[in-house]
Amino acid sequence: MAAADSGRDDEARNGLDSYFSMLDEIGKSPAPEAVELQGQLENKAEPDQVISKAHETLQETETPLNLETDSSIDEQPKERNNPWDNDEQTDYASIMDELVDALEKKAAYQEALPLLQDLLAYNQQQEIQTEMDLIYERIEKAQNALEDNEGLLETYESHLQCKRSLDDRNGLIRILDALGTLHSKIGNSERSREFHAERLKLVSLGEKKGLEDSAIETLNQ
Repeated sequence: MAAADSGRDDEARNGLDSYFSMLDEIGKSPAPEAVELQGQLENKAEPDQVISKAHETLQETETPLNLETDSSIDEQPKERNNPWDNDEQTDYASIMDELVDALEKKAAYQEALPLLQDLLAYNQQQEIQTEMDLIYERIEKAQNALEDNEGLLETYESHLQCKRSLDDRNGLIRILDALGTLHSKIGNSERSREFHAERLKLVSLGEKKGLEDSAIETLNQ
């Protein structure tokens, strides 16, 4: 990993810590590659760093370690922190993107897909539409390679809503065409016609707008 190779081991560890916390929050298990990377980074940690980290963890613990307890005091349940609401979000996204990119370059889509979906969930939580758009495209590529038509349909449908939010007409046209083609492939001709019809409508509106803009430009000359 570039982060570890360049000496940014602490940054890599922080990113992975956020990643594992996030997965625990949504009830998912980490990918083997991420576990392996964590082991490699832990093996490189100096003893004094480990001690320092343990000391910091104890200092951050809200409940004091008292041998005696007062049963008359009602303890308030500790609110669990959302791992996405911290300063390590950029580290997490960067580290996981590097890991996924390496898997994609090896065409290891089976391993890359769950990580991409985790990255998508992260960006959905943050409501980062532009990043979601890019990750949807990567998920679609993986699902196409894996011939996961059912998953691909769900991804296209969600990506369609993202494109609407971004007001990306060309992107909408592309996804509507892909949905129409995929529904036709799996034998759902009615849905296929619906998506192709919506695509043609957008294309027609775009051409009409183009002609209107051209006419206005001519008049202004």
